[in-house]
Amino acid sequence: MSPRILVIDDDDDTHLFLKLTLQPHGHQVIGAHSVTQGLNAARRENPDLIVLEAAIENGAGFDLCRRLRLLPGGRTRPILIVSRLRDREDLVRGLEHGASAYLTKPADPTELVVRVHMLLRYDQAPRPTVILVVGAKGGVGATTIAVNLGVALARRWREKVALIDAEFPGGDPAVQLDLRPTHTLADLISYGQSVDVEMVEGVLQEHSSGLRLLSAPIGVLDELPPSDFLVPIINLMAGHQTYVIVDMPASMREHVEVTARQADHILVVVVPELTALSRAGILLDSLTRRLDSDVETHPQFCLVLNQVGRGGSILVDELPEGLEAYPSVRIRYDARRVLASINAGVPLVLRSPRSAIARELVQLAQSLRRPGPATGRHSTISDRIRAVLSRLHVPRLGED
Repeated sequence: MSPRILVIDDDDDTHLFLKLTLQPHGHQVIGAHSVTQGLNAARRENPDLIVLEAAIENGAGFDLCRRLRLLPGGRTRPILIVSRLRDREDLVRGLEHGASAYLTKPADPTELVVRVHMLLRYDQAPRPTVILVVGAKGGVGATTIAVNLGVALARRWREKVALIDAEFPGGDPAVQLDLRPTHTLADLISYGQSVDVEMVEGVLQEHSSGLRLLSAPIGVLDELPPSDFLVPIINLMAGHQTYVIVDMPASMREHVEVTARQADHILVVVVPELTALSRAGILLDSLTRRLDSDVETHPQFCLVLNQVGRGGSILVDELPEGLEAYPSVRIRYDARRVLASINAGVPLVLRSPRSAIARELVQLAQSLRRPGPATGRHSTISDRIRAVLSRLHVPRLGED
């Protein structure tokens, strides 16, 4: 099928120029002449690329660019600004609002075609599977689970895996991996949407398992980064990583909601106590309601019940109302091995690979892997988790 290109511009001459330039190369050109028409066409037509005039409606094109990124499929769809605004400040502003590239008018036809073809090839790069790990509250072990999932995928199955420490202040994944990053997310945040692949590659630090870590700064920032700061970073990992794991606390609610739109799997980590389960219910309800309107975003949710069997934990035969609908896995309580692995800077799946808790973490990692010929093309995390659990006796909350 020919690539579909949506042109949003209030100038008829520009529409004619783009049609005459792009259609001979086999592209279908769809026209929109206002912000409203552009948004509606982007939703309706699902274009492969958008060409946008930033100066449309007195500069409303910059905000339109940002809004296009939030639409279904918008996180990976390339946006090319072709504008009569020529100042450097306008170019920077366009990139900060989500543009993939910026050309000024009058655009050279050859340069325009080359840039369009480059952007379309970039969009076809294999997109990583994004796994968002969210701790319902502090101290539930979400970081330990995220680290061990990443190491298991990278070491056991030789996958290309990046772990993003998205908690501020951060640094806990680096401690668990015994890494001392010289660069962190703080080095990328100031670039906003204009961050590039080379910058991201320069900040990633590789662990002996093959896992690559993008660490958060240890120190407190003057203010939290914008809620969409991870969007361009994750997009740039297309073609470079097979899996991207994001470790983020529920306390960063707006950041979680934005990142959830990029996620394929969302793991909400809790411990068997009422406060954690209650917060998990609130978080899951909020995320499902916000994502329901996005017809192309269907992340698979999973409730990870950590530290099962811990003394003093609540005794329940079933999950509280509202949580029983979500697929769930249980990770047993083994404080001695967990603390020993953290203090040694060696993840559980490497330090105690034969332990029951390490096997459960590896099984969880396996359930998150992309389906292959053996599992079937249309299997989901729910199907694969149930398949793994059906072969195990997994204790209920409160069982030893």
